[in-house]
Amino acid sequence: MLFGQHKDLNKREEEKKKQDEAFKRIKAEQEYRASIPGCIDTLQKEIAEKQKELFNLEALYQQFPDLRRHVNRWKQVRFCSASVNNKVKRFDMSHNCGCCNDSPLEVWPYLETEHGNVYSDPLCFQVGEKVI
Repeated sequence: MLFGQHKDLNKREEEKKKQDEAFKRIKAEQEYRASIPGCIDTLQKEIAEKQKELFNLEALYQQFPDLRRHVNRWKQVRFCSASVNNKVKRFDMSHNCGCCNDSPLEVWPYLETEHGNVYSDPLCFQVGEKVI
């Protein structure tokens, strides 16, 4: 066997070893997540996320009693309040639909807060159409 061939063989063996280790690691993670301790960890993380979400929503509602929840067709949640209309400093801008040629351009003004963004009420303004 030539030196170059031996080098290539070692390289392939190293790559195979790395792939095997990665596979074992992924399999162990999957088994752990399927185990009872793994399920408990997952639930605890979900609870912590929901508690943070609850804390932020309560704080926003306390600050903006007219807060409303809006869910779009992609199930994206936005909170809006007429109380922020004169305070908004930023905006999102997008077309209503990515695939339709006549989709309106929308501007979504919002106020950044430490507990999340609060959008104006009305939520968005249509300011134009796509240019084809």
